Amino acid sequence: MYLNARYYDPVFGRFISPDDLDPVLPGVGTNRYAYAENDPVNKADNNGHVAKSPSKDQDKADPAKAKDTKLAQVAAPAPLPLPLPPVAIPGTKENKQFVKQATGVLNAIGDAISRLGAAAAGKTDTSGTAATPPDPEKDDNEKETKQEDRSVEFGRNTNQEYHSTRHVEAAKMDVAKVQEAIRNDLAKTNVPIGHTISRSITVDGRTISYNAFGRSKDVVNVGRITVK
Repeated sequence: MYLNARYYDPVFGRFISPDDLDPVLPGVGTNRYAYAENDPVNKADNNGHVAKSPSKDQDKADPAKAKDTKLAQVAAPAPLPLPLPPVAIPGTKENKQFVKQATGVLNAIGDAISRLGAAAAGKTDTSGTAATPPDPEKDDNEKETKQEDRSVEFGRNTNQEYHSTRHVEAAKMDVAKVQEAIRNDLAKTNVPIGHTISRSITVDGRTISYNAFGRSKDVVNVGRITVK
């Protein structure tokens, strides 16, 4: 809307260009974009420069001017704060785009968190994507070594070997034969490193029970052997 000196925006309740008069003059003010000194109910700014209170006497003397003044007041709502924040209305194109952008940001954050978790575990592939989490059961399987590739010990010294086989001797069985039977049994059994397994075999009709401990990838240690 053109008000003689400059254009007025009735939606925002402000002029779209600054007042070029001296702001110290009465009716001008330091807000160069304000309409009627931000008081459109009691004042008018019909010339685009100076806000004035309409004179009732002048309105009576000039009905046309009074009518113009009232129209200007009606067209000038209270000013709105600037800048106005953007509003996303459900169902609009802007709202759909906002949702799409927000979803993309959330997905990117999720990917970043996954990569950080993988890096903390020490497993991140060269593409930067999160690696497969470690599988404890798989790690245990990797620790297992076929017994045929490992040596079997019945003690690390004479004393330990005696305590391992003393029940065999007490049962008047052949110690060497029992030890060989245990070796053959372990040749078919995987013993995880750091784990103990319990086994039972039959030798000469007697039940032989023993424990085997995976001491390392090269050695399995057999503990006390019992006879039933």
